[in-house]
Amino acid sequence: MELDYDRLVALRKQSAAWRLLTASNAALMLSFFNKVFVEQGARSIAGAELVERLDDELFALNERLGQGTFPKSAKAYLDDWSALENGWLRKYYPPDSDEPHFDATAAVEKAISWIRSLEERSFVGTESRLNTIFDLLRQMTFGAETDPDARLAELTRRRHEIDQEIERVEAGEVDVLDSAGLRDRYQQVTATAYGLLADFREVEANFRDLDRDLRSKIAAWDGAKAELLDEVLGSRESIAESDQGRTFQAFYDFLLAPSRQDELKTLLAEVETMEAIGEPDPRMRRMPRDWLEAAERTQATVRQLSDQLRRFLDDQVRSEDRRVPRTSCRPAGSSRPGWRASWSSPSRRARVWDGGSWTGSSPAPPTRSASSRRARPSLWSPCTSCSVRKPRSGCRNCGRSRSGWRGGRSASSAGTTT
Repeated sequence: MELDYDRLVALRKQSAAWRLLTASNAALMLSFFNKVFVEQGARSIAGAELVERLDDELFALNERLGQGTFPKSAKAYLDDWSALENGWLRKYYPPDSDEPHFDATAAVEKAISWIRSLEERSFVGTESRLNTIFDLLRQMTFGAETDPDARLAELTRRRHEIDQEIERVEAGEVDVLDSAGLRDRYQQVTATAYGLLADFREVEANFRDLDRDLRSKIAAWDGAKAELLDEVLGSRESIAESDQGRTFQAFYDFLLAPSRQDELKTLLAEVETMEAIGEPDPRMRRMPRDWLEAAERTQATVRQLSDQLRRFLDDQVRSEDRRVPRTSCRPAGSSRPGWRASWSSPSRRARVWDGGSWTGSSPAPPTRSASSRRARPSLWSPCTSCSVRKPRSGCRNCGRSRSGWRGGRSASSAGTTT
């Protein structure tokens, strides 16, 4: 990235980490975020718990620095820090909870990492980092080599080096790292471990940005649905198949292997017993667990975003289907009994007011043909005496029973006469 003037001006306006470092309460935010989200490794905290912890922090600072140093309430500070224009805390609602939760953003990790880099170090190692550069370059060149002869030559070289080392060990010549080399390598291990844990929040944020871009593409799509499916589900920009997704999945599979976990714990335990490194970093003991928890959280976020994207795509397709006008499936010219003319028929003309009278014909209401109607017995019949339409249960006007009605039962069939 070029650090020219215009680029830096734009970065100062857009970067949430830069805004955090220049904020009026930067010391309060950085100390509180570092204590809760970095040192303690919290990835998600309920709103009520975070308000309580911040309230205790504000009370202690106001008691020491004087009342009114931080006049706002803890909830007001959290609302300001999680506002869209700031972007230092992510406020969200988990699927199984109606209480807001908070998590630090990648900008917080970047700001804290930059603050840590300002501290003076009594020992700065360089040898291990140079060895790391050579190892990475060898991995890249060997991993991209397609010539079998070249691969065999490299493997033969490695075997020759291992054979020479075995011969030296058998002869009693053992090369041991000195204290400076051990401290150099341990310093690089801790820095890489912290950086990897901090990168998980940025990886998660990149997944959300990718999901947001895909939603925007789906909402603005004006082509065929088949092309949209190919573009979203088969594209390299899909969440699971992106470069970010494939790299994270490879790391997650590597870390999830039981043999790798056991080896990592064993190596950390052995390193902590070395006298050359002095006091070991206490967080390194639980670093594998923090990695695994952060990776599982990121993996859950990827699954959730993929499910939400699938539902969003289904909703877009259903919305498009509802906009398509329905047409009659009856063949043209069909004379099936009980069917009326289609509403889109050319014979259906609206009535128009020409200034003096209505012209045109109004559409006929939906009717059934005579062959499709069933004859239903009338519930009302006229009385033979008074000719008043009364219910079939009896005439309340003249008292005559139903047996004397027209259309009613006869006296013999009724069994009684009145």
